[in-house]
Amino acid sequence: MPREATDFLERDRKREQAQEKRDERHLIKVSLKRHCPISNA
Repeated sequence: MPREATDFLERDRKREQAQEKRDERHLIKVSLKRHCPISNA
């Protein structure tokens, strides 16, 4: 496998993981808001 291909795949994987982390944080925020709307975290 050429070096460029492995670099590309590695970057792609890292981007996907970052995206998942962002989605996770967003979901946590949304569920917190739903559970305690008064604090409005």
